[in-house]
Amino acid sequence: MFRSHRARVMALALISSVALLAPAAGAVIVHHYKSPAVRGSHDVTNWGATFEAANQLNATLPADYPSQFGGISMSDNNSVITVYVTSTTPDLQSTVSSIAPVGSVQYETVSNTWQSLLAVHTALQSDASSLKAQGIQLVGFGTDSTKNREVLQVVDPTTAQIAQLQSQYGTRLIKIQALTQNDTTPL
Repeated sequence: MFRSHRARVMALALISSVALLAPAAGAVIVHHYKSPAVRGSHDVTNWGATFEAANQLNATLPADYPSQFGGISMSDNNSVITVYVTSTTPDLQSTVSSIAPVGSVQYETVSNTWQSLLAVHTALQSDASSLKAQGIQLVGFGTDSTKNREVLQVVDPTTAQIAQLQSQYGTRLIKIQALTQNDTTPL
C-alpha cells in the first residue's frame, strides 16, 4: 500500500484516477482505470471477466514465474490485460491463456521482476524512519507496474539524497518523484 503522510489527500486522488488489484504479498499494482460505461476500441461486455482474470493472474504468476513476472496492468476500459515479463515462454503464455479471455492479453518486456520490485518496497517500509533521520523526506512510495519501478515521493531532494537512494535501492528499480513542500501529487 502507498505510505504517505498525505495519505488522505493521495487516497482521494488515487480513487479518482486509478484502481488497485488485490496484489500478491501485499504490494500494490497501480493501473489506469476507466469506467466500463465508456466504450473504446474493445467491447466492454467482457470487462468483468477480464478484470477477474487479471486478479487471478496477479495471484498466480508471481508464485509460478518469479523470475519472469514483472506486474500486470489493465487498459482500454479494462478490456486489455498487459502482462509485464522479463521474458516470455510458451509455458507462461499457456498459463495466461488458460485464465484470460481470448484476445484480452498483451505482453510487454521489462527489466525488473515483481519480486525485485517487492523487495525494494519492503526495504522502504523498513527503512522509512532511518531515511527520515538522515533528512530524506520520503512522503510516499508505491510499485508502478506500468513504469516497472518503485516510485518514491521525496520532498525537495538534494542531488546527494537522490544519489544515495539510487545507490541504496538500485537506479533501475526506483523512480524518484521530487515534490515541493506543499505538493500533493498522487503517485
